[in-house]
Amino acid sequence: SMPDFEVPFTNTLHLGPTGAVLENLTPQLCEFFGVKNGRGGVLVRSVESGSPAAAAGLKAGDVVVRVEKNAVADIRDWLRAERGRAGPTALTVVRNKREVNLSISMPGRNRRSSLLPSSRPLGAN
Repeated sequence: SMPDFEVPFTNTLHLGPTGAVLENLTPQLCEFFGVKNGRGGVLVRSVESGSPAAAAGLKAGDVVVRVEKNAVADIRDWLRAERGRAGPTALTVVRNKREVNLSISMPGRNRRSSLLPSSRPLGAN
């Protein structure tokens, strides 16, 4: 039987080691969020507390448009940036239709455990 909904690639959700849940933006949403000239961007749907994304000040509703000097048009661009970097990384986001510069600490390859603060046992809130 067919599922009663489809998830087109344009709305792929991605949660990576930075702790941000990201989604590709449609051209209409670019307009809604004030991302200029429909160049694209990646919408932050939510941010896990205690994650690198939270520490960077990323908020739900931000649209990531650049990582360092590289334009981010979609999740593929973000994945490339996430894989290729470790340590402090400049992010440009559109928030309230204005560009805001943030710095995120990219966990780098095979450093997912950095999401778990050593002072807090697994499963504790």
